[in-house]
Amino acid sequence: MALLSGSEPGSWKVAGFLAALFCAAAGLPQPPAAPAERAEEYRLKAAFLRSFAKFVEWPDSAGEGARRKLLIGILGENPFGDGVQELLEAETPGGVMVETLAGRTLDRLQHCHVLFISASERSRLQQHLDALAQRPVLTVSDVEGFARRGGMIELLLDRNRIRFAINPAAVERAGLRMSSKLLSLAVIVGGAETREGGP
Repeated sequence: MALLSGSEPGSWKVAGFLAALFCAAAGLPQPPAAPAERAEEYRLKAAFLRSFAKFVEWPDSAGEGARRKLLIGILGENPFGDGVQELLEAETPGGVMVETLAGRTLDRLQHCHVLFISASERSRLQQHLDALAQRPVLTVSDVEGFARRGGMIELLLDRNRIRFAINPAAVERAGLRMSSKLLSLAVIVGGAETREGGP
Protein backbone atom coordinates (compact mmCIF):
# COMPACT_ATOMS: atom_id res chain seq x y z
CA MET A 1 0.00 0.00 0.00
CA ALA A 2 1.12 3.56 -0.66
CA LEU A 3 1.30 6.08 2.15
CA LEU A 4 2.36 9.61 1.33
CA SER A 5 4.56 11.34 3.87
CA GLY A 6 6.39 14.59 4.44
CA SER A 7 5.49 18.00 5.85
CA GLU A 8 2.86 20.06 4.01
CA PRO A 9 2.11 22.70 2.82
CA GLY A 10 4.34 25.76 2.35
CA SER A 11 1.55 28.08 1.28
CA TRP A 12 -0.49 29.80 4.00
CA LYS A 13 2.72 29.66 6.12
CA VAL A 14 1.64 26.47 7.86
CA ALA A 15 4.36 24.45 9.56
CA GLY A 16 2.58 21.15 8.88
CA PHE A 17 -0.81 19.73 8.10
CA LEU A 18 -1.67 18.75 11.66
CA ALA A 19 -0.74 22.24 12.81
CA ALA A 20 -3.09 23.64 10.16
CA LEU A 21 -5.87 21.38 11.32
CA PHE A 22 -5.44 22.37 14.95
CA CYS A 23 -5.42 26.05 14.00
CA ALA A 24 -8.56 25.58 11.91
CA ALA A 25 -10.32 23.68 14.67
CA ALA A 26 -9.30 26.33 17.19
CA GLY A 27 -11.25 28.94 15.25
CA LEU A 28 -10.91 30.74 11.95
CA PRO A 29 -13.18 33.64 11.02
CA GLN A 30 -16.04 32.53 8.83
CA PRO A 31 -15.11 33.74 5.33
CA PRO A 32 -17.36 36.57 4.17
CA ALA A 33 -18.76 36.71 0.67
CA ALA A 34 -16.09 39.14 -0.61
CA PRO A 35 -14.14 37.57 -3.52
CA ALA A 36 -10.76 38.10 -1.82
CA GLU A 37 -11.92 36.41 1.36
CA ARG A 38 -13.49 33.57 -0.60
CA ALA A 39 -10.18 33.08 -2.40
CA GLU A 40 -8.39 32.80 0.94
CA GLU A 41 -10.97 30.27 2.16
CA TYR A 42 -10.34 28.08 -0.87
CA ARG A 43 -6.57 28.39 -0.59
CA LEU A 44 -6.88 26.85 2.86
CA LYS A 45 -9.25 24.19 1.58
CA ALA A 46 -6.81 23.40 -1.23
CA ALA A 47 -4.03 22.95 1.32
CA PHE A 48 -6.24 20.51 3.23
CA LEU A 49 -7.20 18.72 0.02
CA ARG A 50 -3.60 18.07 -0.97
CA SER A 51 -2.53 17.11 2.54
CA PHE A 52 -5.34 14.67 3.28
CA ALA A 53 -3.50 12.24 1.02
CA LYS A 54 -0.62 11.99 3.50
CA PHE A 55 -2.93 10.21 5.91
CA VAL A 56 -4.46 7.75 3.45
CA GLU A 57 -3.25 4.40 2.12
CA TRP A 58 -4.40 3.22 -1.28
CA PRO A 59 -4.68 -0.45 -2.26
CA ASP A 60 -1.77 -1.83 -4.26
CA SER A 61 -3.68 -1.46 -7.53
CA ALA A 62 -3.80 2.33 -7.14
CA GLY A 63 -0.99 2.84 -4.65
CA GLU A 64 1.92 2.19 -6.98
CA GLY A 65 1.00 5.25 -9.03
CA ALA A 66 0.50 7.38 -5.90
CA ARG A 67 4.12 6.73 -4.89
CA ARG A 68 5.30 8.57 -8.02
CA LYS A 69 2.52 11.02 -8.88
CA LEU A 70 -0.57 11.97 -6.90
CA LEU A 71 -3.52 12.83 -9.14
CA ILE A 72 -5.97 15.37 -7.70
CA GLY A 73 -9.16 15.92 -9.67
CA ILE A 74 -11.72 18.72 -9.51
CA LEU A 75 -15.15 17.77 -10.78
CA GLY A 76 -17.39 20.64 -11.89
CA GLU A 77 -16.68 24.35 -11.54
CA ASN A 78 -13.25 25.04 -10.05
CA PRO A 79 -13.70 27.15 -6.88
CA PHE A 80 -9.98 27.21 -6.12
CA GLY A 81 -8.92 29.55 -8.91
CA ASP A 82 -5.89 29.39 -11.18
CA GLY A 83 -3.50 30.60 -8.48
CA VAL A 84 -3.99 27.47 -6.40
CA GLN A 85 -2.67 25.16 -9.08
CA GLU A 86 0.91 26.00 -8.11
CA LEU A 87 0.18 25.02 -4.49
CA LEU A 88 -1.48 21.77 -5.49
CA GLU A 89 1.19 20.75 -7.98
CA ALA A 90 4.29 21.52 -5.90
CA GLU A 91 6.60 18.57 -5.35
CA THR A 92 6.39 17.08 -1.88
CA PRO A 93 9.54 16.70 0.25
CA GLY A 94 9.28 12.94 -0.29
CA GLY A 95 9.63 13.45 -4.04
CA VAL A 96 6.01 12.72 -4.96
CA MET A 97 4.75 14.94 -7.76
CA VAL A 98 1.16 16.19 -7.79
CA GLU A 99 -0.89 16.68 -10.94
CA THR A 100 -4.29 18.34 -11.05
CA LEU A 101 -7.04 17.49 -13.50
CA ALA A 102 -10.34 19.29 -13.95
CA GLY A 103 -13.47 18.32 -15.81
CA ARG A 104 -17.25 18.43 -15.97
CA THR A 105 -17.66 14.64 -16.18
CA LEU A 106 -16.17 11.66 -14.39
CA ASP A 107 -14.75 10.16 -17.57
CA ARG A 108 -11.22 11.49 -17.15
CA LEU A 109 -11.32 11.92 -13.37
CA GLN A 110 -12.35 8.52 -12.03
CA HIS A 111 -8.72 7.36 -11.96
CA CYS A 112 -7.62 10.23 -9.69
CA HIS A 113 -6.36 9.41 -6.22
CA VAL A 114 -8.19 12.40 -4.69
CA LEU A 115 -11.33 13.95 -6.18
CA PHE A 116 -12.90 17.23 -5.07
CA ILE A 117 -16.56 17.41 -6.09
CA SER A 118 -17.60 21.03 -6.52
CA ALA A 119 -20.85 22.56 -5.28
CA SER A 120 -21.84 22.97 -8.93
CA GLU A 121 -22.38 19.18 -8.97
CA ARG A 122 -24.91 19.23 -6.11
CA SER A 123 -27.79 18.03 -8.29
CA ARG A 124 -25.69 15.11 -9.60
CA LEU A 125 -23.91 14.36 -6.34
CA GLN A 126 -25.54 11.00 -5.62
CA GLN A 127 -24.95 9.87 -9.18
CA HIS A 128 -21.23 10.65 -8.85
CA LEU A 129 -20.93 8.99 -5.44
CA ASP A 130 -22.67 5.85 -6.68
CA ALA A 131 -20.29 5.64 -9.63
CA LEU A 132 -17.26 6.00 -7.36
CA ALA A 133 -18.52 3.91 -4.42
CA GLN A 134 -16.11 1.01 -4.89
CA ARG A 135 -13.27 2.77 -6.66
CA PRO A 136 -10.07 3.64 -4.73
CA VAL A 137 -10.72 7.40 -4.96
CA LEU A 138 -10.66 9.68 -1.91
CA THR A 139 -13.74 11.87 -2.40
CA VAL A 140 -13.82 15.35 -0.85
CA SER A 141 -16.40 18.15 -1.06
CA ASP A 142 -17.81 21.14 0.80
CA VAL A 143 -21.38 20.36 -0.25
CA GLU A 144 -23.57 20.19 2.86
CA GLY A 145 -24.40 16.60 3.82
CA PHE A 146 -21.68 15.15 1.57
CA ALA A 147 -20.32 12.68 4.13
CA ARG A 148 -23.77 11.50 5.20
CA ARG A 149 -24.66 10.78 1.58
CA GLY A 150 -21.64 8.53 1.08
CA GLY A 151 -18.78 10.95 0.44
CA MET A 152 -15.56 10.39 2.37
CA ILE A 153 -14.45 13.84 3.61
CA GLU A 154 -16.71 16.87 3.91
CA LEU A 155 -15.17 20.30 4.48
CA LEU A 156 -17.60 22.38 6.51
CA LEU A 157 -18.05 25.65 8.35
CA ASP A 158 -19.09 25.18 11.96
CA ARG A 159 -19.96 28.60 13.39
CA ASN A 160 -16.59 30.36 13.13
CA ARG A 161 -14.53 27.25 12.47
CA ILE A 162 -13.51 25.29 9.39
CA ARG A 163 -13.73 21.61 10.21
CA PHE A 164 -14.23 18.37 8.36
CA ALA A 165 -16.40 15.27 8.66
CA ILE A 166 -15.33 11.77 7.65
CA ASN A 167 -17.46 8.78 6.70
CA PRO A 168 -15.23 5.77 7.59
CA ALA A 169 -17.65 3.29 6.01
CA ALA A 170 -17.28 5.03 2.64
CA VAL A 171 -13.49 4.99 3.02
CA GLU A 172 -13.51 1.26 3.79
CA ARG A 173 -15.85 0.41 0.90
CA ALA A 174 -13.40 1.98 -1.52
CA GLY A 175 -10.53 -0.13 -0.17
CA LEU A 176 -8.69 2.84 1.35
CA ARG A 177 -7.17 3.01 4.83
CA MET A 178 -7.10 6.24 6.82
CA SER A 179 -4.76 7.23 9.64
CA SER A 180 -6.22 7.38 13.14
CA LYS A 181 -4.55 10.81 13.47
CA LEU A 182 -6.81 12.20 10.79
CA LEU A 183 -9.89 10.43 12.15
CA SER A 184 -9.26 11.84 15.62
CA LEU A 185 -9.59 15.39 14.27
CA ALA A 186 -12.81 14.78 12.36
CA VAL A 187 -16.52 14.63 13.00
CA ILE A 188 -17.28 10.96 12.33
CA VAL A 189 -20.52 10.28 10.47
CA GLY A 190 -22.16 7.28 8.87
CA GLY A 191 -25.28 5.30 9.63
CA ALA A 192 -26.62 6.13 13.07
CA GLU A 193 -23.20 7.11 14.40
CA THR A 194 -22.00 10.67 14.80
CA ARG A 195 -18.94 11.41 16.88
CA GLU A 196 -17.20 14.73 17.39
CA GLY A 197 -13.44 14.75 16.95
CA GLY A 198 -10.76 17.40 17.17
CA PRO A 199 -8.83 18.96 20.02
